[in-house]
Amino acid sequence: MSMLAITTAGIRNTILDCWKQATPTWEFVFIVINLILITACYGSFSKKRVSVPSYGVPWYPLGSWVAAIRFIHNSAQLIEGGYQIHHPKHQAFKIATPSRWVVVATSPAVLKQLSENDPSVLSQQAAANERNSISYILSSSIHSDPFHVPLITKNLTLGLSKVIPDLVEGLSQIFCVDNPAGEWIAIDVYALVLKSLSATTNRILVGKELAADSEYLHSVSELAESVSRTGLVIDLAPHWMKGTLA
Repeated sequence: MSMLAITTAGIRNTILDCWKQATPTWEFVFIVINLILITACYGSFSKKRVSVPSYGVPWYPLGSWVAAIRFIHNSAQLIEGGYQIHHPKHQAFKIATPSRWVVVATSPAVLKQLSENDPSVLSQQAAANERNSISYILSSSIHSDPFHVPLITKNLTLGLSKVIPDLVEGLSQIFCVDNPAGEWIAIDVYALVLKSLSATTNRILVGKELAADSEYLHSVSELAESVSRTGLVIDLAPHWMKGTLA
């Protein structure tokens, strides 16, 4: 009997016991709905399981969810630990994340084959769109009809040499932190990098004047963060709930 079947049977027995002992209340209905959602999420997660050795997953029931929570706080350690164990055998392994299993390949031959694979079979862009739930947040046409990509790539490549001096100047200004006392100070690296990416990207796309507008850069950064956060929340939900959350 599968773990999902055992879990479902346990939930059904709990609901029946509660129903016999007391009249259903709003609290009871709320608990039932949450149990159904948890079961659906667990079933959706289990369907994405692949048959390679796992790393960092406890043996007990719902151990994959415990490992997924650990991944949020210790992703680098989990990947490094799995790599140290499976790399000598050139063996792939999987790690549980909140939304899916992530397979890590360690064999040079497999990595070479993956890098040469046709994008219609294995696409990094498609994986990014799925992780960020782009079709639910923005539009599916961004992926199905990416007309903007060749335009940006062609024009950006041809004109990149002209804007490099301005990019260097802009980055110098961003990284120049005001510190009159000349002492060691704490810097928010994430905010600094996000601001740098926004400034340099928009310097190329919209021009120097608008890219220097702090209010505009703040709006662009907020949009990027909102899309990422919303995409993560939708990505955690079962497929049948994604449209409702969006």
